[in-house]
Amino acid sequence: DVTRTVHLGEPTDEMKDAYSRVLIGSIRLASLIFPDNLKPSSIDVLARAPLWEIGEDYQHGTGHGIGAFLGVHESPVYVHYNPRMRQDHFKVGFFFSNEPGIYLENKFGVRLENILEVVDKPYLKHTYGRAYLGFSDVTLVPYSNKLINFDMLSNQEKRWLNSYNAKIRRQIGAELKRQNATDAFYWMMDNTQHIPVSQATLHCQSVYVFMSHIILVQLYYFIF
Repeated sequence: DVTRTVHLGEPTDEMKDAYSRVLIGSIRLASLIFPDNLKPSSIDVLARAPLWEIGEDYQHGTGHGIGAFLGVHESPVYVHYNPRMRQDHFKVGFFFSNEPGIYLENKFGVRLENILEVVDKPYLKHTYGRAYLGFSDVTLVPYSNKLINFDMLSNQEKRWLNSYNAKIRRQIGAELKRQNATDAFYWMMDNTQHIPVSQATLHCQSVYVFMSHIILVQLYYFIF
């Protein structure tokens, strides 16, 4: 159960904005680390928030359980903020879809769908005896670079996308080479290029810490 939206011509700024918002929502959900008592309805906002910012939403769920033998819609996982939907907790080994979208009537639509596996995060400190979980992306299909407005992505989201693209190159690239699928290989390479990450945030944080130390020193001498 995988979905990608492509454009065969030159996308408009509106299309890039819509695609980027859907992608950002997908990345934010996939990046989440959370306590194991969190219900699926609680994470829905991560995928929808970038669309809510412009007054848009989608009527379908953000995610549903994935089963075996073509059981593409399987309980108990259903990611939707509707409180009437059945809500069980995530468990390690669950597979479910991550599929935000935007549909502008008489214009165009965008949907991006990956499959996530629920994984344990054993290295995290267990607060109040509560374990922590996260997600591992098992779908390895490139996004369409020409539809992404990279200026809309945060540094954290760019790092996630760089890591995802590197994984595609390692695993899918090797298989495409083995199959001698030259056209597919170069298409994959074009859409998994490294995205520059701004260092401005790190510089600002360093300056902030440095100035904080100066202020603390001044306060120390002023008080004593």
